[in-house]
Amino acid sequence: PTIHIPKTIDNDYYGIPWTFGYWTAVDAAQKALLNLKADADSTNAYFLVELMGRKAGWITYAAGVAGEACAILAAEDLDGDLDPDALASRFADLIIRRERAGRTAGLICIAEGLADRLAESHRPREVDAHGNVYFGRAELCRSLAEKTSALYEERTGRAKKVNPKQIGYETRTAPPVSFDVVLGSMLGHGAFRLYLEGRFGSMVSVEDQFQIRAVPFADLVDPETLHTKVRLVDRESDLFRLKDALSYPAG
Repeated sequence: PTIHIPKTIDNDYYGIPWTFGYWTAVDAAQKALLNLKADADSTNAYFLVELMGRKAGWITYAAGVAGEACAILAAEDLDGDLDPDALASRFADLIIRRERAGRTAGLICIAEGLADRLAESHRPREVDAHGNVYFGRAELCRSLAEKTSALYEERTGRAKKVNPKQIGYETRTAPPVSFDVVLGSMLGHGAFRLYLEGRFGSMVSVEDQFQIRAVPFADLVDPETLHTKVRLVDRESDLFRLKDALSYPAG
């Protein structure tokens, strides 16, 4: 007899609108991003920042919006494999267009999960104890930053500092924001209530104003793979539209 409480900062859990830890991670990332933005503004430079999110772009999109990034990119933005050279070219063009508008500094945010969209020969191989690939070992942000800086200089004849930065573990260990404390407490309270009601074989979830609901395991598992479903950011969702609306125009 099992009752499950969902937890991941990635917020990609099917069957619940928010997972506790997610908004704490976004809050910690936002603070770091705003500090980097202030540094970039004072030095006429850019930071290319890689944020956590193995499969989905929830953290990157929300933190990028809150941290005032000029470009925000995750796996949901792509069709097919990632071409690092093409992406660096896009970033170099973005920096040049912003300079023409008098904007000489900024932040570009990418999700670590983009490394999983690299060509097979370039994907990282090392895995942790749970079999998850260490995406950070690919150092995608460093590679993209170097390529972007080189392309900018090639196209303008001027040097431009594009600093790579990974924001990762610090978002997993930050003190929880009040929303996550209340959500986590409500899920614990809900799990106990489901136990008293004998509603086993389900995950405790919330809806509306933290109203408890039980989600049967059968609704969470892909019948073909027998793995739990991953909840990506829908391209038709308003969060996806918001991050695009607040990004610098693509062209």
